[in-house]
Amino acid sequence: MYSALTKMSLPFRAVVLVITQIVCAILFLIDLLSETLFVKEGRADAYHIMLEAVLIIFLAVSIAFEWQAGKKLLRRTVVLQDNLDNTSKAVFQMVEAHFDTWGLTPAERDVAGFVVKGMTTAEIAELRGSSEATVKAHLNAVYRKSGCSNRAGMLSNVIDSLVSGRMH
Repeated sequence: MYSALTKMSLPFRAVVLVITQIVCAILFLIDLLSETLFVKEGRADAYHIMLEAVLIIFLAVSIAFEWQAGKKLLRRTVVLQDNLDNTSKAVFQMVEAHFDTWGLTPAERDVAGFVVKGMTTAEIAELRGSSEATVKAHLNAVYRKSGCSNRAGMLSNVIDSLVSGRMH
């Protein structure tokens, strides 16, 4: 049961938690109402009813706090996702600006983009439906146009510009 719960997404688990607490509060309230309607004269019953009433109040307050915290977290998640999307676009634009500066052909841009994503020559060839020799020829043109001698140099050039915010 525990492993099944941990596999659920965090928002789903939070909703399940709040629903569970609401159900508990309703059950406590039903129990409290049934006991107050059929209460016997006695101190133990009065203390029991008071205890349940206090528990219902605490449970309701905790549900309200969790609801507010959940809404705040969801808003924060949306903001963070927007920031991530904007950052991804900026990184893509910076990489594309390098390709523009280097004067890459569409095929060279395609190959260079796959290199930036960390793919091997064989993986690029498979994705493009071409031979490894063709990919290597495109890579050599990219290296020559970028002023780098190899894949590591090209990636270093791109990463340095991302970190510094300036084209190299």
